[in-house]
Amino acid sequence: MKQYRLNIDGKEVLGVPGQTILEVARENDISIPTLCYDERTTIYGACGLCVVEVEGNPKLVKACATEIAPNMVVRTKTKRVLESRKTNLELLLSNHVGDCRPPCVLNCPAGTDCQGYVGLIANGRFEEAIALIRERIPLPGSIGRVCPHPCEDNCRRALVDQPVAIAWLKRFAADWDQSGEDPFLPEIAPETGRSVAIIGGGPYGLSAAYFLRQMGHAVTIFEAMPKLGGMLRYGIPEYRLPKSVVDEEVATIARMGVTLRPNTRVGKDISFETLRETYDAVLVGVGAWVSTGTGCPGEELPGVVGGIDFLRHVVRNEPIALGKRVAIVGGGPGGLSAAYYLALMGHKVTVYERQSQLGGMMRYGIPSYRFPRELLDQEIASILSLGIEVHTGVNVGTDCSFDELKKQYDCIYLSIGAHTDKKTGIEGENSKGVVSAVEMLRRIGDNEMPDFTGQNVVVIGGGNVAMDVTRSSIRLGAKKVTCVYRRRQEDMTALPEEVEGAVAEGAELLTLQAPLRIEADKDGKVTALWTQPQVIGEADKQGRPRPGAAAVEEKRIPADTIIVAIGQGIETHGLEQSGIRIQRGGTVLADSSTSLPELEGVFAGGDCVTGPATVIKAIAAGKAAAANIDEYLGFHHEIVSEVQVPVPGYADLRSRGRITSSEREASERKKDFQCIECGMTCEEALKESSRCLRCDHFGYGIFKGGRVEKW
Repeated sequence: MKQYRLNIDGKEVLGVPGQTILEVARENDISIPTLCYDERTTIYGACGLCVVEVEGNPKLVKACATEIAPNMVVRTKTKRVLESRKTNLELLLSNHVGDCRPPCVLNCPAGTDCQGYVGLIANGRFEEAIALIRERIPLPGSIGRVCPHPCEDNCRRALVDQPVAIAWLKRFAADWDQSGEDPFLPEIAPETGRSVAIIGGGPYGLSAAYFLRQMGHAVTIFEAMPKLGGMLRYGIPEYRLPKSVVDEEVATIARMGVTLRPNTRVGKDISFETLRETYDAVLVGVGAWVSTGTGCPGEELPGVVGGIDFLRHVVRNEPIALGKRVAIVGGGPGGLSAAYYLALMGHKVTVYERQSQLGGMMRYGIPSYRFPRELLDQEIASILSLGIEVHTGVNVGTDCSFDELKKQYDCIYLSIGAHTDKKTGIEGENSKGVVSAVEMLRRIGDNEMPDFTGQNVVVIGGGNVAMDVTRSSIRLGAKKVTCVYRRRQEDMTALPEEVEGAVAEGAELLTLQAPLRIEADKDGKVTALWTQPQVIGEADKQGRPRPGAAAVEEKRIPADTIIVAIGQGIETHGLEQSGIRIQRGGTVLADSSTSLPELEGVFAGGDCVTGPATVIKAIAAGKAAAANIDEYLGFHHEIVSEVQVPVPGYADLRSRGRITSSEREASERKKDFQCIECGMTCEEALKESSRCLRCDHFGYGIFKGGRVEKW
């Protein structure tokens, strides 16, 4: 290999052609100072500290940028060299901000003054740091979490150890600002009188709005999605960028006076021409919302999902469709329960409901004083947010045939409730003023309140439905409400607290009275209910004493309205016409897996299979049906609880009183349909829950496998 011989400070050394004086000096332990030299980068010799004398050259040269030559004589410590280095070092240490552009700033796409805000944070000046950051970045909390930080890739600190955590410091400053009582808000220039429309509420549109508003312009953002944020919200998962951070930063821009118009698609909800006519300028900032296809055969098949579409579904808590479609007939608790679990499993679910609103007996059978409608609406909205499609006001069998559903869907789940009433079979039942309890509660559910002002109302029945219409009649202005039951009060199937509540509100209970006939006037309007007094006898198969006619006179009970509440039935006429087998008693015949014999892919559950039952039983049936349908469709999804129940301490066996929720006074609550129960306070809930013996841990639950965390 060819070598050059040269002399540095009287020392004979060798070098390879193409090497610099600095490289040869370092190989031979000859010190030449430098600040800017980095063998990995292009050499500029910017600091000027490596200057040396070369014999025969009247000027000082930079050792980092000067190649060696044969027989070169170099001196590194002459008086002239030392004076030059001193001068250059003084210049470097002087205040010359702006003369040198640090690589972190040069490599930041937004040109953020990284060294500036890092220096402010280092001195504890957090408020000034966030102000400096927001000069260039309107969304520092979001960017501090998702930016690929090219600034750090070029940080000169990496020459020493590791780059400065610039992005994390940006995030820190933003989080510190938002945690305060008065987050940073930039100064707004005087109003210009000019307006700008921005199409797209992603990072581009939000940034433009931020700076335009600072200039004093009126800005409106039009966004097609329900919330602003663009890909920050709909393309980046929660675990990388919490949506609360996006919400906070969008709120800051709104506080500046920027008008936000979500759920507004330009071209559909408002025309582009309208924007041009209305605003002085229009800025188009729509994002990249379409996934790029693979171009391979089969990508159009169900179950093939684009990456962007997938992330958008995840962020919006929407299930990813698996290509399986399930129709649910009935939008009550059972149908909604099945829809909920099937949607969680990823199936595309459509609910068909005959009534105008979802909820079934929770809306049309339970009065709002027991279950406020706003709570029901909230829970239904939560279920539907999973992407469930709903068709209300549709009677399957009339508006659309059962056979049509079978062609459109992979599975069908029948979950129709007990919405028909049972007849008494007594004379005069068809008189004017005889009302079905089911129909009355349905009207109340649709907010069509009957007017019983000043009337004598008689209710026939002793179950929970009878109590519901009894207490509702009081609230509808009835002068007197009498509940007639053929057995004893203790034999009533209604919950004891419901009976006690009705009595407290002013209802009269007439027990051991069997309805005989209904009296009507010449116009066919009801005037009274006649009953036969009863005497209690031997127990029936269920263990309840059987009543029999007493040897006393019949009893006349004056009535302007009579409400029949002796039971409910299932509307099966339309089902029978579709080939669905109906059992004796009017219920659908289903096997143990809730599937229907001889009807592939059709399942049924809830009241239409078991007969009228409780809401919780309907919900349980819907959950079981969802699992069975999922298995039938070829899947085996398991719903897993991610909640970790704390390990208990030793069970507290000391005697404690039970805490129950309080109720409004009967004299007040009977005047309206507002909720009766007040619920527990936090203190009461903590005390009552602490009474649990945790037998799942200490006792019998261990022998049964303990806590069940999945189904």
